[in-house]
Amino acid sequence: MELKPDIIVLGYDQHFDEKKLEEELRKRGLNTKVVRINVKEECEFCSSAKIIKRIVEVVKNRLNEYEEFFKKKNI
Repeated sequence: MELKPDIIVLGYDQHFDEKKLEEELRKRGLNTKVVRINVKEECEFCSSAKIIKRIVEVVKNRLNEYEEFFKKKNI
């Protein structure tokens, strides 16, 4: 899978230089804007780990729904 993000958001605790990262992305043919969140906030989606955890939960639930559907249809 190839990703071509329009925007990359860095957290307050991620130690990357935004300008250097943008330069490297442009060298690779990507016109990606890099921005930084300067303060820590507590919310459901303010952490990449929380986002990944939520995606896993959604996928597991969806798989369970499909399994139940196919069981009912005897497929």
